[in-house]
Amino acid sequence: MWCYQPKTYHGKLIFFIGHERDAANPPNLQRGWLELVTDGIEVHEVPGSHFTMHYSPHVEVTAEKLKAYLN
Repeated sequence: MWCYQPKTYHGKLIFFIGHERDAANPPNLQRGWLELVTDGIEVHEVPGSHFTMHYSPHVEVTAEKLKAYLN
């Protein structure tokens, strides 16, 4: 992880952020990606924290929002 060198993403980033704020999920977390995407960032706030948003029942909300982009 420490050796990873991010590259530019040519497109729009769909960014999911947990509603609960903590040290791993500060406000405006998406700012770190701004310089790496060419077509902007669309932010979706979902229930949970940075970690719990990946588990039930929160992950179902993320899945529903993501489904619109996959269809």
